[in-house]
Amino acid sequence: MGKKKAFVLTASLLCASPVFAAPVLDQSFVPQDGPQYLSSFGYDPDSGVTTEHFQSFTAGQTGTLSNIDLLFSSFGQPGGDLTLSIYEGGHMNGDFLGSTTVSGGYTSPNDFVRFDLSASSIFVESGKRLGFVIGTTQDLAFPDTYLLQGDASSGSYDGGFGGSLRNGALTLDYEKDFYFRSYVDVATVPEPGSITLAGLGLIGLAISRRGRAKA
Repeated sequence: MGKKKAFVLTASLLCASPVFAAPVLDQSFVPQDGPQYLSSFGYDPDSGVTTEHFQSFTAGQTGTLSNIDLLFSSFGQPGGDLTLSIYEGGHMNGDFLGSTTVSGGYTSPNDFVRFDLSASSIFVESGKRLGFVIGTTQDLAFPDTYLLQGDASSGSYDGGFGGSLRNGALTLDYEKDFYFRSYVDVATVPEPGSITLAGLGLIGLAISRRGRAKA
């Protein structure tokens, strides 16, 4: 590699500024005080009603939505899938953005369960309103799947509101929010000095090889 080619490569490195992603905690509603409410969901064979839960939230960072953690009191029957879906606009009329499914049977009480959304590549911008819906294939005849909610006395979440869907019809509850945490992969640019050092190293390598070739 000649000096000219090495210089061109170095300039390209400086202009390209490679971008790396690092997941960070973005939004969180985890009150330490106040009452907790258990909210079951699933299919009720007696009434024919399927209940799902809804929570809207506002992104604080720009990047790719990586994970959402939900706090469960108990996590259902083994073999029953739970699906979390993301919608744009913080309501059910927004565009569907992606979903992920985990299997039930998680038995540790009062623990967060992670829903990995990295495969959906959901890009969000700071200030963007989103909403998630959590549903399950399990019957309410086995009421072992409970999400935790806090009310206004716990300190409500300011970036959105909770609610429930019964056979797809959404009822909002402005007094209660589901315990959740959201994570965003935030784009970061490497320090210019590290890119410059890499370029200088390439130039030095090219000069060294050229010197050996002449010898």
